Amino acid sequence: MCPSTVHRGPTRSAFLAAIFALCVALLLPGAAVAQTVTDDFELGDSTAPPLGGTGDIDSLSTIAGPDWSELFNADGSHKDAVDALGVAPGNGIPDFIDLYQGHDALFIGDDISVGSNTDLTIRYGSGNVETGLVGGQTDLGNAYVYVANNAAGERVLYAGLERMSTEAVTVEMEFNQGLFRLGHGWPGVTGWEIVGAQTAKDMRLTIDIAAGGTLGAVGVDSWEDPESDGTFTWTRKLTLGAEGCNAADAQAVPPIDADTLCGFRNDLVVAGGEWPSYDASGNPVTEIEADCFYEVGINVGKLLGVTDPAYDYTTVQLRTTDDLAFGYFGEGN
Repeated sequence: MCPSTVHRGPTRSAFLAAIFALCVALLLPGAAVAQTVTDDFELGDSTAPPLGGTGDIDSLSTIAGPDWSELFNADGSHKDAVDALGVAPGNGIPDFIDLYQGHDALFIGDDISVGSNTDLTIRYGSGNVETGLVGGQTDLGNAYVYVANNAAGERVLYAGLERMSTEAVTVEMEFNQGLFRLGHGWPGVTGWEIVGAQTAKDMRLTIDIAAGGTLGAVGVDSWEDPESDGTFTWTRKLTLGAEGCNAADAQAVPPIDADTLCGFRNDLVVAGGEWPSYDASGNPVTEIEADCFYEVGINVGKLLGVTDPAYDYTTVQLRTTDDLAFGYFGEGN
């Protein structure tokens, strides 16, 4: 069971500075001091960003951007509480656009099983799903995605993930430009097949979590044809070997800038959102305990070499060895 405060330590503050550098293409000075978190966890400090579309990670007063709680209602739908001037009531346009000039936002929920309740989408082989039970170690909780453009017009993506356990696990988040869905199948016999096909420059994040909840590594792959012979495969673009942000690599082809990929966990307890979160027993909780929440920030434009402004995702596939959840941009979960 995940062990829970209301403060985050110095590692979180370092992430804040690094994510700001990622957003606005500026490097900030290194050593950050510990700070008290007075806002909700995730993206920001509730005020309009100084640069349209940018976001930050959690409550650094000099860097503006939305919290997850500003983006989503309790049911995971896009929040629309105010109009373009920030005055209630809403105007039919999501607040992540009106208030923060973000590109897109997505809440991904999943059936909580933890060995007692039926999960409708457990993995059944590599390409099918079935109904059944999943233990807390590999059971998926809530996940969130926020997409924006930075000052240079580069696509930047932030993803957050809640867990119910600090046991070791590998979590993948696959971002597809095309539609993936469940097709035909026979429950209890074959399961339902997963229908869909990757598109060039689809992206996959692999988040390795070690025992005790430590963030072991974050890998970024792109669906590419490396030999230009029509054979596409997942091609590793960057591996972050420990909690923090990547260093610059001038020898890479193409060269990799610093702070292009960042990954962190919550080292102390953080507040939950309006939606239900769960502990290792499947009980609803209002706080996420230490080492049970993970965030990744990635400059997709730089790392994948994406320059087309029409580049967009339709489907997110969130999975462990046993569990799978789909999220659809424009529709929520």
